[in-house]
Parts: sequence; C-alpha cells; structure tokens
Amino acid sequence: MATTRKTQSAADVFASRRTRLYRQLCKDSKATAYVVTRVADVRYLTGFSGEGLVLLAPGDDALVPYWFFGEQAQTECGAQPKLTVVDPTRNPFENVAKHIRGKGVRAVGVQAEELTVVRQTALQKAIGKKTLTPMPNLQGYLRLLKTDAEVRTIRKAVRVAQTALGDMANLGASYLVGRSELDIAAELECRMKQLGANGLGFPSIVAAGSNSSRCHHSPSNRKLKMGDPLLIDWGAMVGGYRSDLTRTLFMGTIPPKIAAIYPVVLEANREAIKAVRSGITCATLDGIARKVIEDAGYGKEFCHGLGHGLGLDVHEQPFLGKQNKTRLKAGMLITIEPGIYFPGIGGVRIEDDVLVTPDGYKLLSTFPKDLDHVVLD
Repeated sequence: MATTRKTQSAADVFASRRTRLYRQLCKDSKATAYVVTRVADVRYLTGFSGEGLVLLAPGDDALVPYWFFGEQAQTECGAQPKLTVVDPTRNPFENVAKHIRGKGVRAVGVQAEELTVVRQTALQKAIGKKTLTPMPNLQGYLRLLKTDAEVRTIRKAVRVAQTALGDMANLGASYLVGRSELDIAAELECRMKQLGANGLGFPSIVAAGSNSSRCHHSPSNRKLKMGDPLLIDWGAMVGGYRSDLTRTLFMGTIPPKIAAIYPVVLEANREAIKAVRSGITCATLDGIARKVIEDAGYGKEFCHGLGHGLGLDVHEQPFLGKQNKTRLKAGMLITIEPGIYFPGIGGVRIEDDVLVTPDGYKLLSTFPKDLDHVVLD
C-alpha cells in the first residue's frame, strides 16, 4: 500500500527551525534565552519580512517587531501557533525583558556582531543583572544547508535575473551603447521587478570600459562605448532569497588584452564548477580555478576568493578561499566567480550559482558565457 508524505506547513517549518536552534544553542552556551537580531536570521526563523527581533525563550518563542512593523508582523506571523507576536513599543528590549521575566533566565545570548553599542546598552538596561552572552554565527547551525523549498525559490531568483538581462542583451549593442552605467542598472533593476522580483539581490554592479577592473564598482555616469567591455554583476531577490550572477559582455569588438583573458576566466569557471562535489574543501576548489589563472600568467590579477554561499544573504558561509578548509556538503548553494582585472584597462568576471548535490552539483544559472554569445552586435 502506497503511503503519502505529509508536507510541513510554513508555520511548522519555522517552529522546527527555532526548536532545533534553541536546543543547539543551549548545548553550546550558558544562556537559556536568545535574542536574534540579524534581519536574515529573523526571517529564516519566522518568515517575518519586516524589522524586529526573535526571542528564543524557555517554552515560548516571541517575535518582537520594531515600532512601525506591528501590523505587518501580525499579518505575516500572527497565525503561527508556536510564536507569540508581541505588540511593539518604542523600546523592543523592554518587551524582551517582560517576556523572560519569571522564567529563571540568568544569561541572554545575543548576536553581538549585529547589535550596536547603543542597542546592547539598551538591552542590558532592560534585562537588569542578567548576563549578555555572545552567540555563535547562526549560519553555521541552520542556514548553511538549503532545503528543497529554498532551492526552488533561489532558482526563481536566478530565472528572473537571467531573463531581465537576457532581454536587454538580445536588443544588441546599439540598445546599450551611449547609455550610462546608471541608466543600464536602472533598467535592469526595473525589469527584474517587473518579472516578479520583490527586491534586488544586492545593488547592481554595472561597469563599462576601464571601470570593469573594479571588482565592486558603483555605477556612474560613464557612458558605454563601442568596443567596451561591460561587466554586470547582478541578482534578484524573490521571497527573501537571492541570486548572484556576473557576465562580461562586449560591444561589437573585444579589446586585445581583454580578449586574451576571457578564455582563461571561462576555463577557470568551468573547471571549478566541474569539481564541485560533497567532500571537497573550499580551499581545494579555489585552488582549481586559481591554478588555471596562474598557469596562464595572471595569478596576481585574480585578487579575490572564488566564491561564497548564497541564500537569504548574498554573502553567506561557506566562503571559497585559499585558507578555508571547510568541506562542501550536499545542500550548500555557492557561487563560482573567478576574475582577472587590469587596473585602468578593464577586467573579466564570470559568476554562476551552483547547488552541491550528493553526487556532484547542479548548475542553477544558464545565462550564455561562450565568447560568441557575449559579443553583442
């Protein structure tokens, strides 16, 4: 007789995450209540897309929205049976103190890297003589491995981003040449929202000509010219989850020095992707791409790590770099983004989003990257 698998409701998923996290934190800390303030972590634990904090406390978790988010919190989370949504006050930490009163809490765990000194002071004043204890990074507990539902959402974010840029690129070089980096970025971002993004994965990098040598260039009034490289690092946010892609396009022709490095970056990108598997270390994967670039004589021009994790934040664990001995596991979702940059001349970066699977990997991004596809007529 066939059996059906029961699907967890969203409320059950969030409650399960909070329970698992609370149990793990209690093993690793002397605290018995925990204040989670990082925006992405709050959303991960409750589904709340506004601003506030989550209190993990003995027997009763609470969502404490900030002052102007009370109605939104009730709408998004008020029906969750294992979560108390607290009516907001101007001092959310007073609500924290009230919620743990009488529960025997002597130490309160906090995300120290997320709280300003002012807010830490306000929390300490509210809880009195109770001790504030730093918590470990929550990404390492829960968010490191993506569920099937999270992967589906990130896939949507990838599709939205790819379609938006693809529709612009298909209009050819004449559609882009003469326009400023800011103008191109604005249209790209508008198209992503029209296609269903509820926000940007991050501020788009649109870098024309020599500006493409700057890894994190902010779009300017610099206008795109024929013969320019155009490096675009962009992503969409769907349901709070982000995509992160980079392509380097060319307007009609390719500058000779850039033409020499594009195949090198492309080979490094492909060789690293092919090596993705459960068990390989971040450092080993970085080294595979780095060797391709070093063997071609451009080691000094590859000035950043190979990639990073991706999810509710655009930069998450694990970080793919020379020193990171963390081993990849099935369920991790990472970027692979080698690059070569010549200051004052230009650069090339090619970035894809990759899911680690039990038997290898799945490439989530499919935007063309062969040289004959990235030169626009």
